[in-house]
Amino acid sequence: MVSSLENIELEYITDDSGATTAVKIQLEDWLKLKEDWLKLEKMSSVNTQLSNAYAEVAQMIGGELTKEDARSFIEAL
Repeated sequence: MVSSLENIELEYITDDSGATTAVKIQLEDWLKLKEDWLKLEKMSSVNTQLSNAYAEVAQMIGGELTKEDARSFIEAL
């Protein structure tokens, strides 16, 4: 993972009026950032799936959803 964004060299690209229009970084830094971003996306997806599963369990306990035994669940996969 990228240890800190402060360690990444940035080059700001400006237009003729001096407004920043882009940022340039080294390819190696970009590849590390991209890899880190993809890992975070996967972690977020897992967290969402777990949150949904916990919500379903709560609904089953509350009688809002029909309970399903483990065997039926696995067979449905």
